[in-house]
Amino acid sequence: MRLARRCAAGVALAGLIVAGLGACGGDDDDSSSDTTERDREENTETSAAEDTAGETDVQAFCDGFTAVDKAFFQLPDDPDALADFVEANITPHIEPTVANAPPELAENVRVMFEALDSALSNADFSAFGTPDFVAAQSAVYPELAETCGLGSLDAVAIDYGFEGVPATLPAGTTIVTLDNQSAAGEFHELTIARINDGVTETVEQILAMSATDAAARVSLAASASAEVGALGGATIDLVPGRYLYACFVPMGSIGAQEGTGDPHYRAGMYGEFTVA
Repeated sequence: MRLARRCAAGVALAGLIVAGLGACGGDDDDSSSDTTERDREENTETSAAEDTAGETDVQAFCDGFTAVDKAFFQLPDDPDALADFVEANITPHIEPTVANAPPELAENVRVMFEALDSALSNADFSAFGTPDFVAAQSAVYPELAETCGLGSLDAVAIDYGFEGVPATLPAGTTIVTLDNQSAAGEFHELTIARINDGVTETVEQILAMSATDAAARVSLAASASAEVGALGGATIDLVPGRYLYACFVPMGSIGAQEGTGDPHYRAGMYGEFTVA
């Protein structure tokens, strides 16, 4: 059963804004001894304003970052609708997120956005599989939750299962990371879907259904994927309820080779968690 559209590596960016420290310049003469209380108050107000601006930049960066990440997962299947969707949901966020990338992540951010541009402009997702992009997202994803003060779900993919996924998670915007430690060299993904309210079937029962029946019982939420030895991620808005997660990649998906075997979830690569 094909429950999820494969989200080729996804796009997410992370960073910490390094606020510039404003310097108050002045003539180095005897007038410096005449500094008044009002001058000191103005200097204090200026510093406070600069600090506030830095905090605002962090929030703007995080808002744009997560907006782009979530929008990429929601790209429409209809090619005719793609341009309008990108213009409304992705393009407005690119400039502020890139502009606020910290120096230590700037190069990785650039690599990721160039891949995004290639994918959206040319319908060519191959850039998401290049060594540069894989290395960039592996470096950036782990920084996002702490930088933005968001929840985190840090999963490890092995053959064939997931480690590190808790039984319960709090509601809210959450950064998902997937560390692929496949011994067989398999590509893995962590696709997450919310089980619709009122559905009583188990995850095993849902996964055994036809694609149509399964899709009627769940709502896709996010998908993270990674090559072996790399780390991928995604942003998800968790709301209370039941969630299933699974890997739908077919057996034998190694490197650029698309596998032809059963999907990994049939070997046990699935699970369930609850959001309170």
